[in-house]
Amino acid sequence: MKSNSIGSEQRDTKNKRHGNAEHKVKSQRGVLSLEMIGVIAVVAIILVGVLVRLAMMYLSSSTTNESSAITSLFTSTRSAKAGTGYGANGTNLIPTLAAMNALPGNLSYTGGVLLNSFGSAYTLVASNNGYGFTLTSPGIPTADCIKLSVQQSQSSNWTGGITVGATAFPAGAISSAQATTACSAATNTLAFASNT
Repeated sequence: MKSNSIGSEQRDTKNKRHGNAEHKVKSQRGVLSLEMIGVIAVVAIILVGVLVRLAMMYLSSSTTNESSAITSLFTSTRSAKAGTGYGANGTNLIPTLAAMNALPGNLSYTGGVLLNSFGSAYTLVASNNGYGFTLTSPGIPTADCIKLSVQQSQSSNWTGGITVGATAFPAGAISSAQATTACSAATNTLAFASNT
């Protein structure tokens, strides 16, 4: 009989061990799930950070591209001026620049329409009795409008001034505060005038 009780005790001990092992596995599964949730949360935070950075880079890139395009259009238009000027006030100068292969390569030009960096159509017309021109760039987001207004006003290109929305600024520097007030719409229109 003694051997039966010893065998029974061994079986009970063995069963208890197996029961505890199963219990430990179940506990570890829960811990693993919590760890995975933590890893997923960290990855999500990193992805959000990357997306925010990319958005900031895109905005900065758009401003840089647009500023470069505006300066390039100024230079190209000046090179198209004849002794008699650019033509009558209101003459569309974009087809002339297209025929001269003088449009910036980073802009889209299709069917006589030149699009700015934000996907809106430029207008470029003769002004100042045909001896100057006005470049209008619509659809510019607020942050880009502020940067472009300040940047372009610091060049000596726009002798006829810059108009931001309904606010006309004479030639010369536009402050960040002035640009912030003028660029108050969700999308804004900038008009750059050269008297020469």
